[in-house]
Amino acid sequence: MPFSTPGPSSKLPHVLFDIDGTLTDDAGPPQIDSRYVMGNALFEIFTDHLVKKGMDRAEASRKLHEYAEEKLFWDYDDFVVKFNLPEPGIWNDLRHWHHQHLHIYADGVALVRRLYDQGFPLHIVSNNPRLGCLLKLEAAGLGTLEGSRYFSSIFCSNHQCGQKSSLGFWKRILSASGLDAGETVIVGNNLHEDYEIPAQLNFRGSYLVDRGGIYSPGIGRAVFVNTLLDVDLEPIHPEKPSKTLAGHC
Repeated sequence: MPFSTPGPSSKLPHVLFDIDGTLTDDAGPPQIDSRYVMGNALFEIFTDHLVKKGMDRAEASRKLHEYAEEKLFWDYDDFVVKFNLPEPGIWNDLRHWHHQHLHIYADGVALVRRLYDQGFPLHIVSNNPRLGCLLKLEAAGLGTLEGSRYFSSIFCSNHQCGQKSSLGFWKRILSASGLDAGETVIVGNNLHEDYEIPAQLNFRGSYLVDRGGIYSPGIGRAVFVNTLLDVDLEPIHPEKPSKTLAGHC
Protein backbone atom coordinates (compact mmCIF):
# COMPACT_ATOMS: atom_id res chain seq x y z
CA MET A 1 0.00 0.00 0.00
CA PRO A 2 1.50 3.38 -0.98
CA PHE A 3 2.24 5.75 1.88
CA SER A 4 -0.48 8.37 2.32
CA THR A 5 0.52 11.83 3.48
CA PRO A 6 -1.09 12.70 6.82
CA GLY A 7 -3.91 15.21 6.65
CA PRO A 8 -4.35 18.14 9.02
CA SER A 9 -6.22 16.05 11.60
CA SER A 10 -3.95 12.98 11.46
CA LYS A 11 -0.51 12.26 12.89
CA LEU A 12 2.34 9.84 12.32
CA PRO A 13 2.95 7.19 14.96
CA HIS A 14 6.26 7.15 16.79
CA VAL A 15 8.41 4.13 15.89
CA LEU A 16 10.73 2.35 18.33
CA PHE A 17 13.49 0.38 16.55
CA ASP A 18 15.33 -2.53 18.14
CA ILE A 19 18.97 -2.95 17.06
CA ASP A 20 20.27 -6.50 17.66
CA GLY A 21 18.76 -8.91 15.16
CA THR A 22 16.78 -6.09 13.57
CA LEU A 23 19.29 -3.55 12.23
CA THR A 24 22.57 -5.40 12.95
CA ASP A 25 23.73 -8.84 14.00
CA ASP A 26 26.83 -10.90 14.70
CA ALA A 27 28.74 -11.60 11.49
CA GLY A 28 30.89 -14.34 13.02
CA PRO A 29 31.77 -15.13 16.64
CA PRO A 30 29.06 -13.56 18.81
CA GLN A 31 29.74 -10.40 20.80
CA ILE A 32 28.09 -11.89 23.88
CA ASP A 33 29.69 -15.18 24.90
CA SER A 34 30.98 -16.74 28.12
CA ARG A 35 34.49 -17.13 26.65
CA TYR A 36 35.08 -13.38 26.92
CA VAL A 37 35.95 -11.16 29.86
CA MET A 38 32.59 -9.93 31.22
CA GLY A 39 30.95 -12.21 28.64
CA ASN A 40 31.37 -9.44 26.07
CA ALA A 41 33.97 -9.32 23.27
CA LEU A 42 34.39 -5.57 23.73
CA PHE A 43 35.82 -6.13 27.19
CA GLU A 44 38.63 -8.14 25.63
CA ILE A 45 39.61 -4.82 24.04
CA PHE A 46 39.46 -3.06 27.40
CA THR A 47 41.55 -5.86 28.90
CA ASP A 48 44.15 -5.56 26.15
CA HIS A 49 44.51 -1.84 26.88
CA LEU A 50 44.90 -2.47 30.61
CA VAL A 51 47.59 -5.07 29.90
CA LYS A 52 49.42 -2.49 27.76
CA LYS A 53 49.32 -0.16 30.77
CA GLY A 54 51.15 -2.84 32.78
CA MET A 55 48.31 -4.68 34.52
CA ASP A 56 48.28 -8.49 34.71
CA ARG A 57 45.51 -9.92 32.51
CA ALA A 58 43.79 -11.78 35.33
CA GLU A 59 43.93 -8.66 37.49
CA ALA A 60 42.53 -6.56 34.65
CA SER A 61 39.59 -8.94 34.30
CA ARG A 62 38.95 -8.82 38.04
CA LYS A 63 39.06 -5.02 38.13
CA LEU A 64 36.64 -4.75 35.22
CA HIS A 65 34.20 -7.15 36.91
CA GLU A 66 34.43 -5.27 40.19
CA TYR A 67 33.69 -1.93 38.58
CA ALA A 68 30.78 -3.36 36.57
CA GLU A 69 29.20 -4.65 39.78
CA GLU A 70 29.78 -1.30 41.47
CA LYS A 71 28.42 0.77 38.57
CA LEU A 72 25.67 -1.73 37.59
CA PHE A 73 24.01 0.39 34.86
CA TRP A 74 27.22 1.28 33.07
CA ASP A 75 28.20 2.52 29.66
CA TYR A 76 31.50 1.94 27.89
CA ASP A 77 32.82 5.43 28.55
CA ASP A 78 32.51 4.78 32.28
CA PHE A 79 35.33 2.23 31.95
CA VAL A 80 37.39 4.55 29.77
CA VAL A 81 37.28 7.23 32.47
CA LYS A 82 37.63 4.85 35.44
CA PHE A 83 40.77 3.18 34.09
CA ASN A 84 42.18 6.21 32.26
CA LEU A 85 42.30 4.40 28.93
CA PRO A 86 43.93 6.20 26.00
CA GLU A 87 41.66 8.21 23.74
CA PRO A 88 40.99 8.15 20.85
CA GLY A 89 42.81 4.80 20.67
CA ILE A 90 40.24 2.84 22.67
CA TRP A 91 37.35 4.22 20.60
CA ASN A 92 39.14 3.48 17.34
CA ASP A 93 39.61 -0.12 18.48
CA LEU A 94 35.93 -0.42 19.47
CA ARG A 95 34.87 1.05 16.12
CA HIS A 96 37.17 -1.34 14.27
CA TRP A 97 35.65 -4.32 16.09
CA HIS A 98 32.15 -3.30 15.06
CA HIS A 99 33.05 -2.71 11.43
CA GLN A 100 34.85 -6.06 11.31
CA HIS A 101 32.38 -8.23 13.23
CA LEU A 102 28.88 -6.83 12.58
CA HIS A 103 26.46 -7.85 9.87
CA ILE A 104 24.30 -4.94 8.74
CA TYR A 105 20.74 -5.73 7.63
CA ALA A 106 20.17 -3.71 4.48
CA ASP A 107 16.38 -4.01 4.79
CA GLY A 108 16.51 -2.51 8.28
CA VAL A 109 18.68 0.40 7.20
CA ALA A 110 16.43 1.00 4.19
CA LEU A 111 13.32 1.04 6.41
CA VAL A 112 14.86 3.54 8.83
CA ARG A 113 15.79 5.88 5.99
CA ARG A 114 12.40 5.54 4.31
CA LEU A 115 10.42 6.26 7.47
CA TYR A 116 12.74 9.15 8.35
CA ASP A 117 12.24 10.68 4.90
CA GLN A 118 8.47 10.27 5.31
CA GLY A 119 8.59 12.21 8.56
CA PHE A 120 7.95 9.44 11.10
CA PRO A 121 9.46 10.24 14.52
CA LEU A 122 11.97 7.44 15.15
CA HIS A 123 13.60 6.17 18.35
CA ILE A 124 15.94 3.34 19.39
CA VAL A 125 14.97 0.81 22.08
CA SER A 126 17.79 -1.57 22.97
CA ASN A 127 19.39 -3.79 25.61
CA ASN A 128 22.73 -2.15 24.74
CA PRO A 129 24.06 0.85 26.67
CA ARG A 130 23.87 4.16 24.81
CA LEU A 131 27.39 4.06 23.34
CA GLY A 132 26.89 0.41 22.42
CA CYS A 133 23.86 1.53 20.42
CA LEU A 134 25.80 4.32 18.74
CA LEU A 135 28.74 2.07 17.85
CA LYS A 136 26.32 -0.26 16.06
CA LEU A 137 24.41 2.57 14.40
CA GLU A 138 27.70 4.05 13.20
CA ALA A 139 28.69 0.73 11.64
CA ALA A 140 25.29 0.69 9.90
CA GLY A 141 25.73 4.22 8.56
CA LEU A 142 22.93 5.53 10.78
CA GLY A 143 24.89 7.59 13.29
CA THR A 144 28.17 8.39 14.99
CA LEU A 145 29.37 8.27 18.59
CA GLU A 146 28.02 11.81 18.90
CA GLY A 147 24.46 10.79 18.01
CA SER A 148 22.10 10.03 15.12
CA ARG A 149 20.06 12.36 12.95
CA TYR A 150 17.62 9.52 12.30
CA PHE A 151 16.65 8.82 15.92
CA SER A 152 15.45 11.53 18.28
CA SER A 153 15.81 9.31 21.38
CA ILE A 154 17.82 6.26 22.42
CA PHE A 155 16.15 4.19 25.14
CA CYS A 156 18.91 1.91 26.40
CA SER A 157 20.04 -0.27 29.29
CA ASN A 158 21.96 2.35 31.27
CA HIS A 159 19.34 5.09 30.88
CA GLN A 160 16.28 2.87 31.49
CA CYS A 161 18.12 0.90 34.20
CA GLY A 162 17.38 -2.56 32.89
CA GLN A 163 16.56 -4.73 29.92
CA LYS A 164 13.63 -4.97 27.50
CA SER A 165 12.52 -8.25 29.10
CA SER A 166 11.33 -6.24 32.12
CA LEU A 167 7.98 -4.45 32.11
CA GLY A 168 9.57 -1.73 34.24
CA PHE A 169 11.96 -0.92 31.37
CA TRP A 170 9.03 -0.06 29.10
CA LYS A 171 7.20 1.82 31.85
CA ARG A 172 10.26 4.00 32.37
CA ILE A 173 10.40 4.75 28.65
CA LEU A 174 6.83 6.03 28.68
CA SER A 175 7.34 7.97 31.91
CA ALA A 176 10.59 9.64 30.80
CA SER A 177 9.60 10.42 27.21
CA GLY A 178 5.95 11.35 27.40
CA LEU A 179 5.25 9.02 24.47
CA ASP A 180 1.69 7.75 24.12
CA ALA A 181 1.87 3.95 23.93
CA GLY A 182 -1.28 3.90 21.80
CA GLU A 183 0.48 6.05 19.20
CA THR A 184 3.78 4.14 19.23
CA VAL A 185 4.79 1.15 17.06
CA ILE A 186 7.69 -1.22 17.76
CA VAL A 187 9.90 -2.74 15.07
CA GLY A 188 11.96 -5.67 16.31
CA ASN A 189 12.67 -9.38 16.04
CA ASN A 190 12.00 -10.83 19.49
CA LEU A 191 8.46 -12.04 20.20
CA HIS A 192 8.76 -11.69 23.98
CA GLU A 193 10.73 -8.45 24.27
CA ASP A 194 9.35 -6.58 21.26
CA TYR A 195 5.72 -7.70 21.50
CA GLU A 196 4.54 -9.64 24.54
CA ILE A 197 6.04 -7.37 27.21
CA PRO A 198 5.21 -3.94 25.69
CA ALA A 199 1.76 -5.14 24.61
CA GLN A 200 0.86 -5.16 28.30
CA LEU A 201 1.15 -1.37 28.20
CA ASN A 202 -1.12 -1.03 25.16
CA PHE A 203 1.50 -0.12 22.57
CA ARG A 204 -0.12 0.43 19.20
CA GLY A 205 1.54 -2.61 17.69
CA SER A 206 4.65 -4.56 16.79
CA TYR A 207 6.22 -5.51 13.49
CA LEU A 208 8.54 -8.49 13.99
CA VAL A 209 11.02 -9.53 11.31
CA ASP A 210 11.16 -13.34 11.24
CA ARG A 211 14.52 -13.91 9.53
CA GLY A 212 14.77 -17.56 10.57
CA GLY A 213 11.17 -18.58 9.85
CA ILE A 214 10.67 -19.68 13.46
CA TYR A 215 7.32 -18.14 14.27
CA SER A 216 3.84 -19.34 13.43
CA PRO A 217 1.73 -16.67 11.69
CA GLY A 218 -1.01 -17.34 14.25
CA ILE A 219 0.89 -16.13 17.33
CA GLY A 220 -1.20 -13.42 18.94
CA ARG A 221 -1.83 -10.48 16.65
CA ALA A 222 1.79 -9.49 16.11
CA VAL A 223 2.62 -8.72 12.48
CA PHE A 224 5.43 -10.95 11.20
CA VAL A 225 7.35 -9.99 8.07
CA ASN A 226 10.06 -11.86 6.19
CA THR A 227 11.84 -8.61 5.41
CA LEU A 228 11.60 -5.15 6.94
CA LEU A 229 10.97 -3.83 3.43
CA ASP A 230 7.42 -5.17 3.94
CA VAL A 231 6.71 -2.94 6.95
CA ASP A 232 3.91 -0.55 5.96
CA LEU A 233 3.00 2.20 8.41
CA GLU A 234 0.16 4.63 7.98
CA PRO A 235 -0.78 7.91 9.68
CA ILE A 236 -3.16 7.78 12.63
CA HIS A 237 -6.54 9.16 11.59
CA PRO A 238 -8.54 10.19 14.68
CA GLU A 239 -11.79 10.23 12.75
CA LYS A 240 -11.44 6.51 12.03
CA PRO A 241 -11.98 3.76 14.63
CA SER A 242 -8.80 3.04 16.59
CA LYS A 243 -6.86 0.13 15.15
CA THR A 244 -3.81 -1.59 16.57
CA LEU A 245 -1.36 -3.89 14.87
CA ALA A 246 -0.95 -6.10 17.93
CA GLY A 247 -3.33 -6.55 20.80
CA HIS A 248 -2.94 -7.47 24.45
CA CYS A 249 -1.03 -10.59 25.45
